Amino acid sequence: MAICSRCGNSIEFRFVDGRCVPIHNSGGCVQNVGVSSVVYSGYSRSDESCCFLTNCPECGDEVFFVRFNGGSVWLDPPLGPPWYKHLCMDSYNISTECSGSELPSLILNYQLNKKEIGNGLVLGIVKESDVSFTKKSTLTCFESGKSDRYIFLVKNNAGFLTGKLVIFDRIRSTLTWIESHLYSFEILSALSAPGSFRNENKKSRCPECDMQINSNTFNKHIKKEHEYWFTKFNDLMNHRDNISTKS
Repeated sequence: MAICSRCGNSIEFRFVDGRCVPIHNSGGCVQNVGVSSVVYSGYSRSDESCCFLTNCPECGDEVFFVRFNGGSVWLDPPLGPPWYKHLCMDSYNISTECSGSELPSLILNYQLNKKEIGNGLVLGIVKESDVSFTKKSTLTCFESGKSDRYIFLVKNNAGFLTGKLVIFDRIRSTLTWIESHLYSFEILSALSAPGSFRNENKKSRCPECDMQINSNTFNKHIKKEHEYWFTKFNDLMNHRDNISTKS
């Protein structure tokens, strides 16, 4: 039986006026609106979102340009806290955001708890995500900077992170939506990552089969045992950029 990639309920395909149309057995798609009730499964991609190093068009200094769902921002390097905004492109916010000598930063924007801002945090966007058929795990393509591109396997359904601004915590091994720490996802393994990043030699339980797997062998395990639960596993692992979004 076919399953709707939006609401997870059973569907049948029928031809209506010459077109193949999915018909919900329940009478209609019951996809809930809002982050807290996301039931999306399958592949999604945000072509608009990006995070790369460039030069400021005003002063010529190196800056990071980040575009995500809901806006964009120019940040001074590095992509670790406090994520200062580049003043050439954000000078109009100085009077409203700054108190005393404090520079405008994303910490102020999103009212992040400064006590929880420590080392090992990296800002970036989720370019693509592929939620497993069971919704127990998600492949996420996390981009941070010019060439830092990670394929993380995270626990639970993190499909809504596509296009979102997120914080990668290297120490806690989590991906967290910057707008709410309540939406934090445990990273089980980095299936693909820059040479500067290595998986810790630790064991985690596979959310799909509950088998305890060494983080360095999660890639082989998923490919051998659970690849069919993902729509774009090979495309993500091969870093193919020209991928059509699943309809």
